[in-house]
Amino acid sequence: MNDSSAPDSLATLIAERDVLVLSPHMDDAMLSASSVVLDHPCEVWTVFTGAPRPPQTTSWDLSCGFSDSDATVRARRIEDDAAFAGVTASNRRLGYLEGAYASREQRRLELVDIEGALQAWMDQHPHGLVVAPVCAGRHMPPAPWTSTLERGRRLLNGLKGKRPLATASHEGVHEDLGDSTGVNPPPRDAQPAAVAGASHAVARLGAGGRRILRSGVQRVLHAEYLHRRAKAMDGGLAANPDHVVLRDLALDVAVRHPGVRIAFYEDFPYLWHARGDDEMARLRHGRGFEADRVVMPVDVFRKHERLACYVSQLPVLDTDGRLLDPNELPTEEIYWLVGASDSPSPRS
Repeated sequence: MNDSSAPDSLATLIAERDVLVLSPHMDDAMLSASSVVLDHPCEVWTVFTGAPRPPQTTSWDLSCGFSDSDATVRARRIEDDAAFAGVTASNRRLGYLEGAYASREQRRLELVDIEGALQAWMDQHPHGLVVAPVCAGRHMPPAPWTSTLERGRRLLNGLKGKRPLATASHEGVHEDLGDSTGVNPPPRDAQPAAVAGASHAVARLGAGGRRILRSGVQRVLHAEYLHRRAKAMDGGLAANPDHVVLRDLALDVAVRHPGVRIAFYEDFPYLWHARGDDEMARLRHGRGFEADRVVMPVDVFRKHERLACYVSQLPVLDTDGRLLDPNELPTEEIYWLVGASDSPSPRS
């Protein structure tokens, strides 16, 4: 990977192309890509901004001082409006549910919608630039059954002569859905596809027997999930599953649009716990592309002025108070610009 302290290549693309910045939550664009958002008339899509029905209460809602999801989302939208006030970048909130609030089936359907929206944008901007999270932070090891399930899925698709949809490859992310920080365990119905697969083996059991067995399998899978998350978060903030699924969707859609360039931003404050370089190296290996590492200078006081609008989030994201102190903010943002001749490959 090339390493460049000169931001000219990325700055030129931003100036010359239509730019879409993908912000998973209401604060990510300002936290991680302020050097793009504050200085350029780009589009920002803030994706996971919806309120579930009926309202829910998670530990993240309570940690932020709210009684339920309605209160949380309402306050965060007001904060987001304030942060973007007077900025030339447009901010479109897509209204999908973040992982803390979404069931497995809701997430599956919403990913199809998000993929369609990205497809439409790239169709309309065939030479655009999409800026997405690289997904810094500590990463959970995959579940031990993930590779077996994926091999089985590929074999089945091969026998049927089908090419899997891009969204099908995100199914493994469902087990890792948690609060917006990736801290909380997922809801019980957000467990891996192995639960559904087990139903075939017990189809001959009575309804009562199936319920008991399914409940037992869910408990085992949930315990194993919590064990892996605890290991990943031992001493650091885990990479956010919402960030991961959005990044992978952008890459999968970009495969079908060779004229579209992709740039990744390093997620803040997750980078304090694990930098994005290792995750970028994994992407390069798995996807088969090269990328320039670009360092963009940051006006930390302008950035701090905008971040200070997110009064409900920053104290919980970093209990040491560094996010509220401009002297503690990084003076640069890191991006990775995928090469023009390198079209990211679908995940194998």
